[in-house]
Amino acid sequence: MKQKQIFYDYLIHTEEITLTLEGDCLDEVEKEELIGLIDQTLQQQTLEVILDNLPKEFHQEFLKMFSENPYNPHLLTFIKEKVTIDIEKVITEKASKTKKEILSDIKKSKKK
Repeated sequence: MKQKQIFYDYLIHTEEITLTLEGDCLDEVEKEELIGLIDQTLQQQTLEVILDNLPKEFHQEFLKMFSENPYNPHLLTFIKEKVTIDIEKVITEKASKTKKEILSDIKKSKKK
């Protein structure tokens, strides 16, 4: 069964990381745990980007809506109406940087 996507998942593509881990000597449980940690890291950084750019008076409302339904695509609309930057671009850039760091760490660990 395919897992539901959080409203910003289409901006953060983790397939490259998942494919990189496929060739590792990890068992399925270890691989799933590692993917879970990577997803948590990306989620935490994405929420940080959002809250850093969303005016403080909207934080509580956003967090309430997010906690009730993180899959709601209207969350992005809510954010975009409140910020003055291209939040999708900022999220994508931050995720890309983080993914490069993660992939670099994976490649370094393979050389050991």
